[in-house]
Amino acid sequence: MSGEQQPPAGWYDDGRGARRWWSGRDWTDYVWDAARGEQRLQPLQVPTVGNTTSAAAASTDATAAGSGSSAASAAAASGVSASAAAAGETTTAAASIPAGSYRCPYCRRTSALGLRGECLSCGAHARVQEIVSDSGWEELPGAEDMAHIQIGRSSVQIAGDYVPIAEFTLIDGDAVWFPHHKLTYAEERVQLGKYADGNGFLNRARAGMTVSLLSARGPGRIALSDNHMGEIVALPIDDGHGYWVRDHVFLAATPTIAYRPHKNNLWLKFRKDKGKETEYEVEYPLGQYDELFHAQAGPGLLVLHSPGNTMFRDLGAGETIRIPPQALLYRDLSVTPYLVAEYPSTVGWRSWFTTQSYENRHLWLSLTGPGRVAISSKYEKEHAHPYPIVDGTVQFHRW
Repeated sequence: MSGEQQPPAGWYDDGRGARRWWSGRDWTDYVWDAARGEQRLQPLQVPTVGNTTSAAAASTDATAAGSGSSAASAAAASGVSASAAAAGETTTAAASIPAGSYRCPYCRRTSALGLRGECLSCGAHARVQEIVSDSGWEELPGAEDMAHIQIGRSSVQIAGDYVPIAEFTLIDGDAVWFPHHKLTYAEERVQLGKYADGNGFLNRARAGMTVSLLSARGPGRIALSDNHMGEIVALPIDDGHGYWVRDHVFLAATPTIAYRPHKNNLWLKFRKDKGKETEYEVEYPLGQYDELFHAQAGPGLLVLHSPGNTMFRDLGAGETIRIPPQALLYRDLSVTPYLVAEYPSTVGWRSWFTTQSYENRHLWLSLTGPGRVAISSKYEKEHAHPYPIVDGTVQFHRW
């Protein structure tokens, strides 16, 4: 690798007649559409082998993986002098493109891209192509290794691929709050203290929220992590907005993010016949209390540790999807949840027995838009109780 300095990230002429985003290391598949005033996908085309007379060949030589490209060749391909690149300057055309022109499809924020081509609001890499299944679910990429997330003047850097760590660099006066057992390290100059979220010990215990919460105030660095494989999902939240979040995935939040346990209205009542005695048991498939996080007194950042892979789907008004209750990672508060108990049957003489077997029952969480829902591929499987459901906020579906 050449010792010359690489041009800074920005919009440059790619030598092919397009204004393309340079990540600071290589070209991306995003070009600037001046007529529409936004970026769009246009994959980088590799020129024909042997054609070395065009500026395109110079650009390809400067950005091909493992080519050992230098700042001088990359700058030449982009129409930026090496001296201007070293000084952090761009051409007039590049400077005319408004800052914060990247619209992230994952966090739904508009911001600039980082030096590694990541969204500075959530850490997800700039989408080269949509990764959507035939059923309409799209992969929600977690913040990748060494991704950078900006929180005002403070920042978060993600380290690791399998069990990632979120390392916060806090300036003087900035703070975050988090469960005490998620703390990996803290510099001595960081001020650690008990965090008072306004909820009592009993409310947090009922909701399944960590009883002991800490706050860290800068200046200094702290790192947070969970003890299982997964992805870090960063959710920027605008003032007055919020999310429902699955329990035990909360990693950290800025002080403007408030936590509020809310009584869950999704419940089931089972009848247990034990000889001459009958007992009733009430269960809450999503927990007795909802974990609601919302921004107050300004926007903020909510950081989750999602086990497994994460997928999301944006539901239109009136659109409904069914998922296992335990698979839900987070949802917009505009999404309406409901429980559905499904009783599948078989053909032939076994049909009567299977429809009467409560262990054959499957419980779904029905979600109706508008709004976004996100699911995790790793969750605790639900085991059907061999007892009839006699009451609850549930619909029955037999077939």
